[in-house]
Amino acid sequence: MRYGLEQVRLAPRLGGEPSGNPARVTDYPFERRLGATPAGDGSCAFRVWTHEAAGVEVELRGARRPLAPEGFGIWSATLPAAHGDPYRYVLDGGEALPDPASRWQPEGLRGPSAVVDPATFAWTDAAWSGVAPADLVLYELHVGT
Repeated sequence: MRYGLEQVRLAPRLGGEPSGNPARVTDYPFERRLGATPAGDGSCAFRVWTHEAAGVEVELRGARRPLAPEGFGIWSATLPAAHGDPYRYVLDGGEALPDPASRWQPEGLRGPSAVVDPATFAWTDAAWSGVAPADLVLYELHVGT
């Protein structure tokens, strides 16, 4: 069983609904991606987990915007953002911090995170035919044996 009975009892209060499996809640907030996820329509979902913050904001385009609590320590907001836009999270009005689930840190570890939209990548390998089976190298490792 993946989730205990107590989580199923909490589901109506958290906005989830039990599925066909009585021990399964369909939409826990921690089952969705953290970080900045572009939606493809010019908006981006910002989601972060923090265990003790009373308020979370995202600093984006020179302005701070509040994130709403989803439960289980997850905070989120969907805001207009594009590939490359720098952003940081602000916990309880303190220092602006990079996203711990960031996919891009263009200014280094402590600099702002940046939105990554994989749909903007221009592929240049259309003519690549792959590797011939005779040239493949396979390696198998059994950890702990």
